[in-house]
Amino acid sequence: MIIPEKKLFYIKIPKTGSTSVAQVIWQAYGIGRNDRSDRVINLNWPAEGPLDHRGWHMSLDRILDHLGADADRYRGFTVIREPVERMMSVYRWAKSKATARGNPCLDDFAAFLTAVFEDDARLPPQARLHSLPQCDWLRGGGAWSGELSIFTLDRLQECGRYLSQVLGPYPEFPHVNVSEKFDVTVPSDMHARLKDHYAEDFALYHRTKTRPLGR
Repeated sequence: MIIPEKKLFYIKIPKTGSTSVAQVIWQAYGIGRNDRSDRVINLNWPAEGPLDHRGWHMSLDRILDHLGADADRYRGFTVIREPVERMMSVYRWAKSKATARGNPCLDDFAAFLTAVFEDDARLPPQARLHSLPQCDWLRGGGAWSGELSIFTLDRLQECGRYLSQVLGPYPEFPHVNVSEKFDVTVPSDMHARLKDHYAEDFALYHRTKTRPLGR
């Protein structure tokens, strides 16, 4: 989402507490998640009709392309999550949807991970989108001279302090879009594949935990 008034954008990565963060911004500008607005811009709005499964999720390269020559006047921020914990949340969320019924890709966590690793065409579009590596949302900023601040979900208070400098009083993050809680275990033969498939995410998460702010 892009906030022209503040020369700020937020890269809303799926299943990283992103709707809780977005809710703070929507409330600050008096809009709802399904409202079109020039004050908080969503590039996913079609010419007509409602939002599709992409919601408010927009990648860095797409945002910068939209901003064009004005991009260097903007700063951005995002929140990332420990990769295994995030994929468990993605699975729980996908499993709770009507599209999960009868879909063998969502029979259990092992079937889901296999479908993700093998890019199974039967994965529901939203589950496919949510399963993209977090780093995929952050590509394309090589020529951009702006600042991208990265926070981790388990230290969301740091993001709160950052937003309070931009939007005003320290925000209270609502607990929304929470995945249904049920036990999920990573099969022993999936650990290595998870670390390989999301290698960049693991590396970024480790760097961010030791250096909370930075590109």
